[in-house]
Amino acid sequence: MTAARPAFSALVFALSCLAASTLWARATESSQTPQEPPLSFSTFEEAIEGRARLTLAAEADPRFFRILLNSAKRAMSLAREDAENAHAVSLNDGADFERWSFETRDETRLIDARAISLLRRFTEYDGGARIRARLESFVFDREAGGLLSLSDLFAEELSAESPAMEILRKAAIDQIAPVKAARLRISEAEAREALDSGLPLDARALKIFSLAPSTEPGRIGGLGFHFGQDELGAGEEGEYEALIPQEAFHELLAEDWRAAFAGEPLALTRLSSLEGRSGAIYGLSPGESVAPPFTLRGEAPRAFFLEGAPRLEIAPENGASLLATVRAKTPPEAEPSGAVEEGVFFEAVFTEFKPVRAGTPLTLRLTAAARPDEAAAEEPDRMSFSLTAGEVSPPEASRPEPDAAP
Repeated sequence: MTAARPAFSALVFALSCLAASTLWARATESSQTPQEPPLSFSTFEEAIEGRARLTLAAEADPRFFRILLNSAKRAMSLAREDAENAHAVSLNDGADFERWSFETRDETRLIDARAISLLRRFTEYDGGARIRARLESFVFDREAGGLLSLSDLFAEELSAESPAMEILRKAAIDQIAPVKAARLRISEAEAREALDSGLPLDARALKIFSLAPSTEPGRIGGLGFHFGQDELGAGEEGEYEALIPQEAFHELLAEDWRAAFAGEPLALTRLSSLEGRSGAIYGLSPGESVAPPFTLRGEAPRAFFLEGAPRLEIAPENGASLLATVRAKTPPEAEPSGAVEEGVFFEAVFTEFKPVRAGTPLTLRLTAAARPDEAAAEEPDRMSFSLTAGEVSPPEASRPEPDAAP
C-alpha cells in the first residue's frame, strides 16, 4: 500500500504541471481551435478508486486553477487515507474489504468578466449500504484574484440581526418549503417549521452559494443557495436549491458589487456532455411536456459548433426511431449568458413531430457537428435532456370562403 502513495502523488503533480503549462497556451488559441475536454485525474489502488474532474472554467484564470486543483488533491488524499486505514483494519480482522470509490465533479454556474462561480460535488462510497455526498462552492473574484465569501458581497457583515441575512434566509425558506413539502408529502407549514428550526441564523445557513446568470448578459441575476442531501433533512430528500433574485437584496450589496448585479435570474436547466462539457437549456425543466410547434433555446460549448451547426434530435426515450431532427441556429445578435464556459447561444424550431402518444417520455439529444472524417473518428460529443410528449392541438377548421357577389 505504501508504494502506491508516491506513484499517486507523482501522477497528480505531473498532471498539475502539465495543465498549468498549457493554461496560457489555451488562452491564446484561436476561437476556431477545438477545446480539450475538462481536465481530470484518477487513481486506482487496492483500497480506493478515485477521480477528480475540473471544468474548462477552471482555466479562465491560473490563480483559480491552482485553488481548484489543490482543493481536489487534498480531498482525494484525505479519502485515500481513510480508505487505507479501513483496509488495514479489515485485513487485521480477517474481514472482507470492498474497494472504496471517491469522485469530485465541478459544475460551472457562471463565468463572466468579473467573477467565476463553480459548484463542486463530492461522492464517496465506503463499501457500505450508503453513498455519502456533499457540496462545496467556489466563487472567484477575477479583479481581486481570490475566493469570495458571501459576506464579501454585502455592505454589512451577515449576522443574525443583519437585514441582508434576514432577507436571504426568508427567501430561501420560501422557495424550499413547497419543494420539501411535496417530497415528504407534508403540509407546507410543517416544512417551513422544520426549515426555520434547522437553518442557523448567521451566514453558516447559506455557506454554499453560487452566482446566477442574468437575463441581462454580462450581469449577475441573483444568488443560488445549495444544500446537500443531509443538510435540510434525511438524505433521501436529496439536494435543495434556492435561487434569490438580485432585486430582493440589491440595495444591501457592497458598493463595489452593485453594478455587477442586474436583471433577473435566467431560468435554465444545466446539462453535461459525454466528455464533461457543460450546456444549458432555457425555460424548460426535465420531463416538461412539449408539442410542436415550439422553439428551443439554450447554450452549448463552442466545440459543438466548430464543424458547422450541431444537430438536435427528439426520440422516444426507449425507442430508436427519431420523431424530429433540426439544426441549431446561432442568431448573431444573441449573447451567451455566462452559464456555460466557451458558450454559444443557439435556438432550434421544431415545426412538427412524427405522431406519438401524449405522455410518452422523450429524449432530446444535442450532438456536436460531425467532422469530415467522422467515419474514422470517435462518436461526436453530445448532451441529453428528458422531455414528455404533450397533446398536439388539432388544426383549426378553415372558414368557408364567402359566396361571391352576384
